[in-house]
Amino acid sequence: MVSDSEQLAGRSRKEALQAYAAGLRQRAADLKPLAANLKSRAVELKPYADQAKDWRERWRLKLVATLKPLLRNTIFDRFITALILVNAVTLGMETSDTIMSRFGGLLGLIDHLILTVFVLELGARMIVFGTRFWKDPWSVFDFLVISVTFLPASDNISVLRALRIIRALRLVSAVPSMRRVVNGLLAAIPGMTSIVVLLLLIFYVFSVMATNMFAGTLPDRFGTLGDSLLTLFQVMSLDGWTSEVARPIMSVHPWSWVFFLIFILITSFTVLNLFIGIIVDGMQQQHEETRSNKDLLFASRFGKLKGISVKLGPGGESDSGAAPPAGKAAEATATADASALKSASKPANPFAALRDAVEKPARAAEAAAAHHDPRIDQLLDE
Repeated sequence: MVSDSEQLAGRSRKEALQAYAAGLRQRAADLKPLAANLKSRAVELKPYADQAKDWRERWRLKLVATLKPLLRNTIFDRFITALILVNAVTLGMETSDTIMSRFGGLLGLIDHLILTVFVLELGARMIVFGTRFWKDPWSVFDFLVISVTFLPASDNISVLRALRIIRALRLVSAVPSMRRVVNGLLAAIPGMTSIVVLLLLIFYVFSVMATNMFAGTLPDRFGTLGDSLLTLFQVMSLDGWTSEVARPIMSVHPWSWVFFLIFILITSFTVLNLFIGIIVDGMQQQHEETRSNKDLLFASRFGKLKGISVKLGPGGESDSGAAPPAGKAAEATATADASALKSASKPANPFAALRDAVEKPARAAEAAAAHHDPRIDQLLDE
């Protein structure tokens, strides 16, 4: 049985909840006109927002149209390359206390000016290429190289400030031939994996053999497996291996020359040459890819010019829609044929198609679009 006190308590809680719900409904009713007012103001401000968006897009396109020819200019590329070389020299001069005591302020000013140019050039590339900037590994590399400069110079990461010299590595991304070499090396890495494993296996086998055979004769060179690995690496590099390694061993073990000869033949003259072959093959692939890109660009340009010359006649007018005269008098036909024969007997003007393309851009754009390859824009941007 429920007591009267419990019923009273339940009734009071119910009334309190109802009062709270009524208060919320009243607040919602009070806020409804405010929401309607804000909505009307948003509708009123929408044209201004659209106008501001159009204004920003217009200025962005204008900025892109201004900066893109500059970034594609070979003179600007050479200027950036020269600044990279100058910056590398100045950073090297900063390591000399004598030079810094006399020209420290000038070198610091030059470094800041060059860094400013690098930052502006990087910002221009971000504006022009947009999201494509982050899809290009070389652009990301340039961004990381420049970002290192802005790390704070504290005692804990002062070594990171010393990494400013890696700005000189921007020369790799600035010179296309160096870029191809690095791309060739990166392309050769998957092929070198199996050779690296094979070389490590050969080192391990010969190190175990050398430790078992020569540990008592030359303990400082073959006393442990780690010492044997280091010694055999010196033997593979052919650096002083005869006087420091082979001859002391041969004085006790005359037959040991067979061991070293087989090891050198396998490692120095066979496995390392496999590395060279794979790297050369990777560079050759990069060279062929670059040449195919150039051929694609040339073929596209030639196709556009050919399309214009086919669509435009010798006089600059389109000859695709011409129809033979019909229902005309014989005299008019004869006169037209004579004039056509007379005009055909004259040599065609080689600049007629070009002049017509300038005077009639719509027709030239139609001919260019018929031969457009989307990969051409990417090649031009690169």
